[in-house]
Amino acid sequence: MEENIDLKTVEKKIFKTSGEDGILDIYLAILFIGMGFFGVFWELIPLPWNIVLLYSIIISIAFPFYYFAKKYIAAPRTGIAKISVKTSPTSKRLLLFLLINVIITFIIFIFTLIRPFGIQTDPILTMLVIGLLFLTLPMSGLAYFLKTPRLYITAIVMGLSLLVSELIHPFIDSPFHFAIAFSISGSIILIMGVVVLIRFFRKYPLPKEE
Repeated sequence: MEENIDLKTVEKKIFKTSGEDGILDIYLAILFIGMGFFGVFWELIPLPWNIVLLYSIIISIAFPFYYFAKKYIAAPRTGIAKISVKTSPTSKRLLLFLLINVIITFIIFIFTLIRPFGIQTDPILTMLVIGLLFLTLPMSGLAYFLKTPRLYITAIVMGLSLLVSELIHPFIDSPFHFAIAFSISGSIILIMGVVVLIRFFRKYPLPKEE
């Protein structure tokens, strides 16, 4: 019984410190900026290779960054974060949540590019609803799960990116309006992540070797 209590205590400490390094913010920024460039090259490569190739490039950059940053930046400084990667069931659920969120984001992004079935709706309202339901809502759940209020701001910025892309579409041709909107959102998230990461370095310096 005492071991179960200790495990819960460890997990609480894990998720208390996991949001302090800014790595998740930078990871999400890479995804969003990559989505922007993905939209630019959308028409240059035929289907389905544009989806497979370009999105694979984004994932091949974002996921390794998150994994190695957690392992070589966060873990040596907090110590407890290193345990969570292998032993915490909650950590595994968190990783699954991130993966599902990435897939949903990708599907919604492709949906907005190809506009299937000829559905005619108010594009501004549609983008707002899609952004809030499939981006802001899941990220808000993650913010609550990690007890990291900063991620609520990230959730709003992500959710509004589709709305911004639609608002600037009359002035900027497709697909560059996606590139600009997603790059703006990604840059805001990236700046937040870098600032948090710098604070993390100051709060948790590398332990000196004896």
